[in-house]
Amino acid sequence: MREKDLFYLVVSIFLLTAFWVGSNIYHAFATSTISDVLKMQIEPISPIFDPKVIQSLKQREKITPLFTFSAQGGIFEGAASPTPSPTPGVLTPSPSPAGGPTRTPTPTASASASQTIQSGITTPTP
Repeated sequence: MREKDLFYLVVSIFLLTAFWVGSNIYHAFATSTISDVLKMQIEPISPIFDPKVIQSLKQREKITPLFTFSAQGGIFEGAASPTPSPTPGVLTPSPSPAGGPTRTPTPTASASASQTIQSGITTPTP
C-alpha cells in the first residue's frame, strides 16, 4: 500500500467513527427512556395541604381488625380453629351384644329436599 492510500483509509475511518459517536450522542439526548406514565408518577407533590382534609382524616373513626395474622406460625389469631377430621383406620368387626346382626336406620331425605331434587332447582331449602 502506498502512503496516500493509507492516509485516505485512516481519514475515512476517523470521519466514520466521529459521525457514529455524534449520532449516538444526539440520539441519547433526543429520546427519553422514561415513559409518560412514570413521568407523571415521579412528579413532586405540592407541599400545600388543605387543613380541612387533614382535620377530617384525624377525626375519622378508627377500626380495629377482628383477626390478626401471625407471620411466625402463619395462623390468623382470633379465627376459629379447624375441626379435626377423623383419620381412616383399620375397621375390625366386633360382635353385637345380642349375638345377631344389628340394623342401623338409614337417613331419609326430607320432603322439601326431594321436591328440590325432582324440580331441578339447586338452591338449598332451610
